[in-house]
Amino acid sequence: MAVVDIFITETGNGGDMELKGRDVKSAFGWQNMVYLAMFGGNPANPTTAERPESEQAFDWWGNKVISTEDETKWFNSLTENTLNTVALNSQGRSLIENAVKTDLSFMNEFANVDVNVQIVGIDKVQITINILKPDNLQSTQLIYLWDGVEGNLTLLSDVLGADFNDDFNSDFTI
Repeated sequence: MAVVDIFITETGNGGDMELKGRDVKSAFGWQNMVYLAMFGGNPANPTTAERPESEQAFDWWGNKVISTEDETKWFNSLTENTLNTVALNSQGRSLIENAVKTDLSFMNEFANVDVNVQIVGIDKVQITINILKPDNLQSTQLIYLWDGVEGNLTLLSDVLGADFNDDFNSDFTI
């Protein structure tokens, strides 16, 4: 049975649900988890448990709900922060790739995550993320384009690989 969620898309303010016609678009894979990890936290600076209660929190609301004390599981948007603060050169590309890997490191408990970052134009960065769930050989590739001038993120491709999980039906992609 596939997990279905409301598809979240980047809108410049932390993401919103996306409509498909007169209905809400559905997400069937890793899209929301990856998006929230890279762009759903506190892009100004990493959230810590030491924040005074009188100070407004700008991080993802789920940080305190899902894992109240384990900061390693919090979404902090190091990727978004890095994209907004580094020069797009070879060193910046490496820093962005490391930020993506750090943001997605929590997934290493249940999937193999491979990240590749390329500068594909003036102020444009392509982030390719390959996720392989080893216990059932299901793979997904997510390709994002960051436009530094516009300050927006676009999901270019969301390719689900072969479906070899327990239901073994014929809904696989070749």
